[in-house]
Amino acid sequence: MARIRAATNYGIEPIESGWQLAEVAPASGPLPTSAAELEACATSLTWSNATCPGTVASALRAEKRWDFTSAQNFDASDWWYRARFSSTPCAEGEALWLELDGLATLADVWLNGTHVLRSENMFCAHE
Repeated sequence: MARIRAATNYGIEPIESGWQLAEVAPASGPLPTSAAELEACATSLTWSNATCPGTVASALRAEKRWDFTSAQNFDASDWWYRARFSSTPCAEGEALWLELDGLATLADVWLNGTHVLRSENMFCAHE
């Protein structure tokens, strides 16, 4: 007779729309340490639409702000992505995870104004 070791109701809610991208001067100061500092930084930037997953080049190309004839060093700037999203509320005893795959080599992630991740390896998935 077979035994059930575990059961799960694992679901994925992709964040596929609503992404935006902004160019930021590299090392333009310390990382924001509060939701208010993060929002102040974000409101001073010029945001454009971005498709995710994707690259900075593909996002700028889709917005007709870059093409293959342009000589742009994308590594000369920092690039911020943002998206607002909602999720299905947790039921009692459940938990939610933010899963990130294929982040740029160096990446910092905030969720609801809280710094939740620093990544230094583009080949690692994060949860």
